[in-house]
Amino acid sequence: MFRLAIRTLPGFAVIIGFATLLAAYMNYSGVRTAYLDLIRSRMEMIAEGIGNDIATASSLGIGLAEQSTLPGLLALQASADPLTLSIDVDTEAGGIVFSSDPARIGMADDAAADAGAFRYGRQIVNDFGAPVGAVTIRFDRTAMDAEIDRLRFDIIRGA
Repeated sequence: MFRLAIRTLPGFAVIIGFATLLAAYMNYSGVRTAYLDLIRSRMEMIAEGIGNDIATASSLGIGLAEQSTLPGLLALQASADPLTLSIDVDTEAGGIVFSSDPARIGMADDAAADAGAFRYGRQIVNDFGAPVGAVTIRFDRTAMDAEIDRLRFDIIRGA
């Protein structure tokens, strides 16, 4: 009986180890997805609020370039989250009119050149459905990846 236990114990150890590693990976994958969904929904909520403010002002006849309260609003929203790199308001042609980062004003909003940022954009339309501009929120991808790496380390250590 004892010899049978000695023979089967390594097999069970391999199975239990594999199951533990699989459970750790599934845990990491689920929590990573939830974290990224949380970030995306937070960005979506911020963009929705700013976009609604711009659309409301546009419906009152205030053009996008004339909305002088936007820089303060963008700076306030950007300072609320440490992951925020910038919040940009673009014209329908793609040029940045307002930004929480003053250095970005006047630049073209180029997603391909912005590899270090996790981006979310929302188009703004007027009452007739015509595009007025867009709100683009840029979060720091490096900080997000560092948080995910810390999570991965904690899960591996726990497993």
